[in-house]
Amino acid sequence: MPSGFVETERELRLLATHGGMSRHAPCLLLALCVAVGCEDAEDAGTPPSLDALELDATDVVAGSPSTLRGTLDFTDPDGDVTEAELTLSEPSGARSTVATPIVGVDGRTEATVTLQVTVLAPTAGTYEVTAVLLDAQGNVSESASASFDAE
Repeated sequence: MPSGFVETERELRLLATHGGMSRHAPCLLLALCVAVGCEDAEDAGTPPSLDALELDATDVVAGSPSTLRGTLDFTDPDGDVTEAELTLSEPSGARSTVATPIVGVDGRTEATVTLQVTVLAPTAGTYEVTAVLLDAQGNVSESASASFDAE
C-alpha cells in the first residue's frame, strides 16, 4: 500500500469547541478536521498564533490505518483564520503535507479546534505532526508540533 496523503473524501473538516475556531508524499495522513470563517481584515493584519497542538495517539500500528485525535489551540486578533496546514514527518525524514480549510469562524479571536487525523504509518517509529494556520490576508502562524509512536 503506498504511503502519502490520500484524500478519500474531498471534505476535510475542523471542529471548533470552547467558543471559537479553529499535499502527497510518504505516510497517509487524512485530516478530518470541523470548525467555525473568516472576514477579511482591512490591512495585512496580524498572523494567527498557534498556541498548542496535542495528539492522543494510543493505538497507531505500522501498516494499518490508525486514527489520531487531538486539538489545536490558537488565537487570532483579526479573527480571520482560513486554513490549517498539517505536515507529517516520518522516521526516515520523508514528509507529507495536507491543507485543510476552516470555515465558519466569523471573527473568532480564539478557539480550541478538535482534530481527527487518519494515518497510515508504513514503518514502526516516531512520527511528528507539525501544524501552521493561515489567515485571509496570507499571514502564517508559527508552527506547533506533536509526536506519536507507531508500533
